[in-house]
Amino acid sequence: MTRDVFFQSLRNDIIKYLMLPLWRYTGASYLLPFLWYYTAADLLIPWLWKYSGLAFIAAKATASENKENHPTLPLWICGIYCALFGLATQHYENLLDRYENRLNTYITQLDTQRQTAMFQLLIDLQRYALPVEPDFWHPIRTMKSLITDPQPIADTPSHQNKVSSIASIIVSYKHDLGCHQKTLNELWRESPIFEEKINSFNITDATKCRFVSLGQAILVGVSMNFANLEGVALFDSDLTKASLHSANLIKTMLAQSNLYGADLRGSFLYKANLAGANLFGANLKFVKGLDCASLQRARNWQLSYRDKDLACGASIPVNTHPPEYDTPDTFFELILTDDIGWIFEEPDLLTKP
Repeated sequence: MTRDVFFQSLRNDIIKYLMLPLWRYTGASYLLPFLWYYTAADLLIPWLWKYSGLAFIAAKATASENKENHPTLPLWICGIYCALFGLATQHYENLLDRYENRLNTYITQLDTQRQTAMFQLLIDLQRYALPVEPDFWHPIRTMKSLITDPQPIADTPSHQNKVSSIASIIVSYKHDLGCHQKTLNELWRESPIFEEKINSFNITDATKCRFVSLGQAILVGVSMNFANLEGVALFDSDLTKASLHSANLIKTMLAQSNLYGADLRGSFLYKANLAGANLFGANLKFVKGLDCASLQRARNWQLSYRDKDLACGASIPVNTHPPEYDTPDTFFELILTDDIGWIFEEPDLLTKP
């Protein structure tokens, strides 16, 4: 069967078994798209057969003595692209293997005496440079992965899961990062009166405890409720929408950090450094140890949600869309567990008889 006879037979079959039944049972209005498709197919199929390289392959497979010349440019383009995709994939996998090896090495040493150094190395790994992952069905992305310089994974949307996984590793040690080794539960148990509890906080001398640096960490949206971050350096860190409810932030270095939308309710901020920190939309309700002098060193402190005693001469914004925080059934609620300690939703009531 020649090629012309084949296409003529295909055309007749389409008319007989497809077009005529549709015309008879569905109406003419539904046939217009099919008529257009049939006309386009009648013109495109022979053109694609010839210029896509399929005709050349068929000639080689069925009749080696066929001397008719067929275009082969699409076959060359496809072959070259497959080779470039293989190079891009190999380049990406090599850099990815180095990243994963470093990550595994740092994780295995987190429980050793080098723990403090490993945290900083993990943070540095959040800015490890990787190329865009190549995708066979996205040629532009594949070429970009091959010819452009690797970019920090923190700046690449496709690698955000790697940044988040490192942040989750750091968060898993949230109770062991600070200088003070006592838990909040133990500290609150030391004295039955609220004022004595405040005074009983032994703000550790920085020269007598280890120094944990989490500077420039990317901890977006992490949950660090009740974390022990006393004396930890979190300068220039991204804590956007992080949850630090009732966290121990005594002497914590939060200078230049981004606390946009962060939940700091009930946190302990004695002698915390907030210089240049972004407090836009941060929830500072019921925080302890924060005064106007420390608060006003931060940026956008007027746009934070805070108690009246921290108004500091500026109006307090009204949260028209409050987050879905847990609301206690009473004005004063105490919760005691072995791990998280006491939660004081209304600490002022502690001074009342």
